[in-house]
Amino acid sequence: MLLVVTYARHFVGWRFALREMALAQVLYLVLFSATFFWKGYTGLAITAGAIATLFVIMQITGRLDWSATLGWPRRRQPPS
Repeated sequence: MLLVVTYARHFVGWRFALREMALAQVLYLVLFSATFFWKGYTGLAITAGAIATLFVIMQITGRLDWSATLGWPRRRQPPS
């Protein structure tokens, strides 16, 4: 967790890294560890968690304007 938070502070700042990213990672680690207590459903729970995580990340990043986020110049639209 320390590795992720100290790395993330470089591009999102300390406040967001500690508040949002550290909290999300703690929640993920606790839920991941809890799956090992569900005898017979560990693999299913981990797979469902991975798919849910992928869904959330895709929804968040799908709305980003990557040119603005990364500071790239915008491409001109071809004429219609």
